[in-house]
Amino acid sequence: MAKKTLKILTIHSKETNDNILNFISEKLESINYRVKRATVEAKEESLCKEIGSSVRQCDVVLFIGGVGTEYSGLVWQAVAKVFHQQLIVNPHLAKYTNSVEYTTAYAKCFEYTHNGTFPVMYVQGLFLLTDDVKLLQSSILNIAVPFLTHLNGDVVFKRKLTIEAKGGPPKICGGSEVHVSLCTASDVAILHLTSSNMSALLDYENKLLEDYKVLDRRENADIEDLVYSQSDSHVKKSVEVSTSMSIN
Repeated sequence: MAKKTLKILTIHSKETNDNILNFISEKLESINYRVKRATVEAKEESLCKEIGSSVRQCDVVLFIGGVGTEYSGLVWQAVAKVFHQQLIVNPHLAKYTNSVEYTTAYAKCFEYTHNGTFPVMYVQGLFLLTDDVKLLQSSILNIAVPFLTHLNGDVVFKRKLTIEAKGGPPKICGGSEVHVSLCTASDVAILHLTSSNMSALLDYENKLLEDYKVLDRRENADIEDLVYSQSDSHVKKSVEVSTSMSIN
C-alpha cells in the first residue's frame, strides 16, 4: 500500500519541543505515513499560503498550536480564508479553554471522553491541535492516531438490496471486486454487497437492477462520507470514522 503524505506545521516564532515532534513523526510513520515538517510565520498571509499549499499537496496536515494557544485566533482566521468558511463561536472547544473560541463553521471537534484529553479540531484533511506537550501527546495517541489509522486503510463501501425471489433463492455470485452475501425469507432475498471500489460496486448493482426486481436498496455503511459544499480543488472529500472518540 502506497504511503499517504502527512505534513506537520508549527509556528516559526513558537519554540516547539523537538522530542514531541520526533515522537509524533515516529508514531505516524509507524502507521504508514510519509511525514514532512515545516514552520510558518505567525502572519495571516503566511498562514494562508502555507495551509493552502499544504492541504493541496498532502493527504493530511497537522497544525500544532492551532487550538488553545495565543496564535489560535490568527490561525483560524487563515483557515477560514483558505476553506472559504465563516468563523463561529465553538462551544465544544470553549469548554476546554474557558474562553471564547472561534473556529470555522464546518469544523469537527474530536473529543476523547475517557480521560479529559484536549480535543482535536478537524477541517477537510487539516487537524489543529494544542502545543502543550503533555496534552498534545495524549491527543495524538487517543485521537489522531486511531483516526489516521482508519483513514489510511482501505475504505469498504457497503450496499444492502432486497430483491424478489418467488421462484426460490436467486443464483448470484460476486465479481472479482464485489463480495456478495445472501439470505432469503418470505419470497425475498436480501443481498449485502461490499467492495473497496465504488465504481465496481455501482456497476454490479446496476446489473442486478437489470436482471431482478429490486424491492429496496439502501446504504449499509459504518462510515460517513463528509462532502462539503466548497468547489475549490484543494477541498477534498474525506472519510471520517468514529472509533473511541465522540465527534461533535
